[in-house]
Amino acid sequence: MKLFKYIILITTFLLVACGGSSSSDEPKLTTKIEKISLNSELVRGQSTSAIIECVDCLKDKAIYRWEIDNVVVSQSSSFTPDFEHLDKVVVITVQVPSIDQVMSDEVSYQAEVISRKTKIEKISLNSELIRDQSTSAIIECVDCLKDKAIYRWEVDNVVVSQSSSFTPDFEHLDKTVVITVQVPSIDQVMSDEISYQAEIISRKTKVESLELTGKHTPNTTTLADFTCDNCLSETISMQWFIGEKLVATGTSFTPDLNNFDKPITIKAKVTSIDNIVSETTSFDFIKPTPISGNIYLSDKYVLMSNGELIFDSSHGIQPEDGKSDFVNAYYGKHVWGTVLAQDTKGKFFKYGDGREFYSHEKESSFEDIKEKINNVKSYWLDFYGEHVLTSDGKIITWDNTLDDSGNFEYSKAQLSQTELNDVKQVLHSLYDCSSSANTSAVLYNSGLLVIDGFWWDKKGSHQHSYKRVEKTGVSKIQAVSYAGGGGYDAVAIFDEQDNVEIWTCSNEPFLSTLENGEYATGFGDLQNVARIISPLGSKAILAIKKDGSFSIRGSGLTYHVSSLNTEIKVKDLLKISWMYVLLDVEGNIHYLDSYWSEYLPEQFPEFSFDNIAYSVPSDHSNGVVVKEDGSALLITQNNPKTLPSVKDINLVDNFMLITDKEGKLTTYYERDSERELDADYFSNGINQIEGVSEVINLGNGYIIKTKLGEFILVQTGGRSLSHFHEKINRPIEAVD
Repeated sequence: MKLFKYIILITTFLLVACGGSSSSDEPKLTTKIEKISLNSELVRGQSTSAIIECVDCLKDKAIYRWEIDNVVVSQSSSFTPDFEHLDKVVVITVQVPSIDQVMSDEVSYQAEVISRKTKIEKISLNSELIRDQSTSAIIECVDCLKDKAIYRWEVDNVVVSQSSSFTPDFEHLDKTVVITVQVPSIDQVMSDEISYQAEIISRKTKVESLELTGKHTPNTTTLADFTCDNCLSETISMQWFIGEKLVATGTSFTPDLNNFDKPITIKAKVTSIDNIVSETTSFDFIKPTPISGNIYLSDKYVLMSNGELIFDSSHGIQPEDGKSDFVNAYYGKHVWGTVLAQDTKGKFFKYGDGREFYSHEKESSFEDIKEKINNVKSYWLDFYGEHVLTSDGKIITWDNTLDDSGNFEYSKAQLSQTELNDVKQVLHSLYDCSSSANTSAVLYNSGLLVIDGFWWDKKGSHQHSYKRVEKTGVSKIQAVSYAGGGGYDAVAIFDEQDNVEIWTCSNEPFLSTLENGEYATGFGDLQNVARIISPLGSKAILAIKKDGSFSIRGSGLTYHVSSLNTEIKVKDLLKISWMYVLLDVEGNIHYLDSYWSEYLPEQFPEFSFDNIAYSVPSDHSNGVVVKEDGSALLITQNNPKTLPSVKDINLVDNFMLITDKEGKLTTYYERDSERELDADYFSNGINQIEGVSEVINLGNGYIIKTKLGEFILVQTGGRSLSHFHEKINRPIEAVD
C-alpha cells in the first residue's frame, strides 16, 4: 500500500515538471470583419461614419484608414469630404482586435464622394394672383441657392414670366398659371423640377372706412365720405338703415325730428377697377343724445344714447375716462347724489357719495354685493343703507349695519338685512309720527305685509323705539298722505277683493266731515276700490271704486262738505289754487264746500270752470288748470292769466315751464306771471324756447329737446351752463 502511494506522488511531480496540464497551451480567440458599410452617402461637407460587423471583437479599438488616391485622409471612424474630394473614390480599410487581442485581417470598402444635393419641399405665393398686382413665388428647400432658382410661369402652355414674380394682365383673368421651379444645391447640383398652379383672379376692393359730416339734426343733410383701394368710386352703393327700416340710399341722408337721434347702420359696397363688386361692409353710427338723468344742486348726471355717462359733480367717485358702454343708470340721494350704472356686460358701478359720510361699521359694501345685482327695478338710499329691488323679487342692501345702537335695534329692521327674498312691492322712506323718513313697508309674494321703523314715543318714553306691524292676505300697497309733511306717511292696504285699509303709525282715523258739518271718519266705505288718488302732502285720500262711485278721507279734502254730490262719477282729484275739487267723467268740477263754488269764479272771471281736463298744482297755491281744448288758467299770486293753448307743464322750484301746442316753451315765475326772469338766476336767462318737441325730466331741472335737434339744459339757479350744453350737443359718431 505504501509503495502504491509513493508511485502516484512521483508521477504527479513528473507531470508538473513537464507542463503536462498547464493552460498556456490553449489557442487564443480570433475575429474577422464580416462587413463594412457607411451610415450615409459620402456627401461633400457632411460627416460619414464607417460601420463594421464582427464577432468576438473590440469595435471601439478598431483601426480605420480612409484613403483617396493612396493618400490617407482620415484615421478615425468618420470622414468629412471637401471640395477637392468630389467625384473621387474613397477606400476605407479597417482592422479590429478580438477579445483576446488578436488582430483581424484588414478588410477594405470603397465609395465615391458625391456633390451635395437639394430638393424643393414646397412652393407658395406671397399673395393671390390678382390682375395688375405683382405676385412672387416662394420656395422652401435645404442646402439650396434660392437666389439662383430657375422659374417658369406658364398660362395656356405659354411662358409669361421667367423671374420669381409675375404680374397678370386682363388677358390672363380667370385662367390658371403653372409655376415650375428648379434650384441648385450649394454644390451646384440642380434639383428636380416641381410645379404649382393657381388661378388668376380679378382685382378686388372694399369700402375701407366711412365718415359722416354735418350736424345730423332734423332737416339738415348728413354726408358720407368713404375710402377704398382699387375701386371705381362712382359705383359706390349705400343704404341707410334705422333699425330694419331703409331710410335713404346714396351718400347723403336728411333726418327728421323723429329719427335724427336714432342709431344708424350704413351698408356700403363698391366696384373694383376689374368690375368686381365688393362685399357689403356695415358701419354703425349714433348721435349722442341725452335719454335720462338727474339734477340736484350742483350735481348733474346724464346718460347718453351712446352709452356715455356724463357725471358732472365734485363729490365722490367719477366714471373713468373713455368708458361709454352704459345701458342703464339709476339715481338716488341721501345727502349728495349717487348713480348706480349698469354696462352692456351686466356689471354695475357706483358713482357719487352714497352714504359714505356715515361713520358706522358696515355689514357689507358695494364691492361685496355688486355681483349679486341684476335686473334692477328701483334703487334708493335711506336710513338703513343703499338698496336695489330686482325683478326677481330681491331687495339687496349694502352700506348697512346690523349692530344695535341705543334705541335703534338695527338687527330687527327688515331693510337693514343684506338680502330679502320673494318681495312683491316695497314702499320706503315713509314719514312716521315724528316726521322721520325711516318707515318701510314690504309686501311679500305670500301676501305678508311687514311695516316697520323707529318711531318716536310722544306720550311715553319720548324716545325712538323699533315698531313692527304684520298683516296677511294683502294683494298690493300704495303710499298715501295722512298728515302732510315732506313725503308720504301712510299706507293703503288692498286685500284680494280690493277692499282697502289705511294704516298710519299712530292708528288715528282720517278726519272728514259729513254734510251736516260734523266731523266723522270719512265719506263712503273703502270697498271694491279701483284706484286711490292721494296727492303728496294733501292729507287726504280719494278712492274711486270699480262702479264709478267714490269715497273720501282726510281733512285735506273735506273741510265743510256742504255741497257734495255723492252720486257723481269721479274721474280725478284736482288742486286749484289752494283747494281740492273733484273732476267728474264729463269734465265738470265739483266743490267740497258751497263757498268755494263762488270763490273761484269771482277770483278768475275770465275763465269758465267747465270741460276741465287736468290741473298741475305748484307751490304757494299756484298752478295751471287746463281745459279739454288746451286753453288754460295760469294761477300766480300776482297777475294770473289765461293761456290760449297748453300742451305740457313742467315745474321746478319757483317756476312753471309751459309749452303750448305750437311747441313754444315759456317760463313763468310762479308768484308773478309777468315778472321778468333774472338773466343770471334761471338757466342763463332762458325765458322762451321755440320749437320744443320733448321735455326730459331731470328731477330739479329739465333737458329741452327742440325741433332743430338741440338740447337745452334748464336748471333753477343755473349759471355757466354752456360747457354742459357742449357735452349734450355733439355730432354723430361711429360706434366702435
